Amino acid sequence: MHRLEAPAARWFRLLYGQTAVNLNPQLCNVCEQFATKFQGGAEIELSLVFADVRGSTSLAEAMSPRDYSRLINRFYNTPHRSWSNRMH
Repeated sequence: MHRLEAPAARWFRLLYGQTAVNLNPQLCNVCEQFATKFQGGAEIELSLVFADVRGSTSLAEAMSPRDYSRLINRFYNTPHRSWSNRMH
């Protein structure tokens, strides 16, 4: 999606006639219009792993959102790298 938060976003919107999406003002209307015009989806093969991290709620309450996000992303990205390396 086209993000509208860059410094040049105002000029870009004026030049190309783009507006912010109603539900998310950080995104432009190009993707929203495309999704409305071409409704549907795609069938893809997908594997998904869900991990419930014990104690993560109390941990998150004791940390800043940024610090918690960095920590939990390290947890989730480690298996991803391991699995990706095995596939290649």
